[in-house]
Amino acid sequence: FLKKKEVKTMTWPITSPDLNPMEQLWSVLQREAAQENISNKEPLKKNNVFEEWQNVSAGFCALLVSSILRRIESM
Repeated sequence: FLKKKEVKTMTWPITSPDLNPMEQLWSVLQREAAQENISNKEPLKKNNVFEEWQNVSAGFCALLVSSILRRIESM
């Protein structure tokens, strides 16, 4: 369809974590959770993940999204 409509596209791996801001966010949450030394999923589900998610600022999310252009240009 895109070729037929002559839409210009880029070539990059679709699952590239470098281009997916959500992957960057999960990485931050994972690092924070790892610092707590939790041994099973119940405490992780009850406290840590939700606490860390609440600590993520809208500004940080905006920074991740705004960095996409820079990451694309570096490919």
